[in-house]
Amino acid sequence: SIIKEPISNPFDKVAAQLRSFLALQYDWDGYGGITPSYATVKSAMTLLEQIRSFSLKAPKTMISGEGDISLYWQVDDLYIEANIDENNVFSYLIDDKKHPHGSENSHNNLIACEKLLDAISSIS
Repeated sequence: SIIKEPISNPFDKVAAQLRSFLALQYDWDGYGGITPSYATVKSAMTLLEQIRSFSLKAPKTMISGEGDISLYWQVDDLYIEANIDENNVFSYLIDDKKHPHGSENSHNNLIACEKLLDAISSIS
């Protein structure tokens, strides 16, 4: 048998988790959860690579029962989330408990989201 080395790079771990979402079956969460589409996973992977290219901190990832994928960071009172929904619409939320800010865009280009980029940079 082949022994697999554990994945140690945090970005590689997130990429592997994103790919694993494609293997989920309908009702994966016991509540009728929808499997994220290939396009949603691909968009999340593109966003992850943009984050890596800026030498930013690797995010954690989660999915919703509607097939959305989110990359998120939680540091003290700061919560940052970048979400790609089932229609491949990108949105983000920055919540510092004082001035929550969010936006929705039809693209997932991190460079175009200066506030999101600045927020992730502040914790990296």
